[in-house]
Amino acid sequence: MKKLMMFAAAMTIVGGAFADCGETATNNCALVYDVTVSLKTTLPKSGSVTTSVSCSDVTGVICYRVPGTMALKGFYTACACDCDSFLGGTLTLWNPKAKALATEGLMNWTVFNLIGKTETDIEALWSMVDATDGTGLSGAGFGKWDAKADRVSSISGDVVGKLLPPECQVSGCPAAVAFPCSETQEDSIGFTIAYGTWSMKYNATQSKKLATTGDGSLSWPSYL
Repeated sequence: MKKLMMFAAAMTIVGGAFADCGETATNNCALVYDVTVSLKTTLPKSGSVTTSVSCSDVTGVICYRVPGTMALKGFYTACACDCDSFLGGTLTLWNPKAKALATEGLMNWTVFNLIGKTETDIEALWSMVDATDGTGLSGAGFGKWDAKADRVSSISGDVVGKLLPPECQVSGCPAAVAFPCSETQEDSIGFTIAYGTWSMKYNATQSKKLATTGDGSLSWPSYL
């Protein structure tokens, strides 16, 4: 499995194996949600510059950052259909353009409430942050609760966070450099920004496959 070092978000990657619910699904029920994350962030670019950068072994050539976009897709999965199991589900995101895994881990839902007169609306707040390096994303949004099926139908909203710098193949400077505005801001150059939108929507077909035959039958990209 090829992994894109976007952020570490409590990841546990073991030989390309994802959570398999084929034998553990409670009451033969599991949940799969299609997830999309559209980010504005920085992308790497290499070229000659007049600014002196100590890490470069190539005179005048560095890897630097420019504004860009990143589109991620994935699944959010849980091996049972009750609310507690949903909140303990696993998010797996990949980057179709780079053909690489972006992250896999638990979403920490810090706020998750049913709201509205009929309790069929949702307010949600979550975060995926690596305690070791501080990278990660946090999202907030509103959604819909399917009262008849007793499950989340969909949630969407905004996302913001900081990631590891992008990289490119330049001798001595694989991580795209940034330049602090002042000495007090030097610690910030080890990160890059990310913000945008996110959404998840219940996938009935994939949920049935996960509950009955396990994750191997899901529509994972071939490069994972």
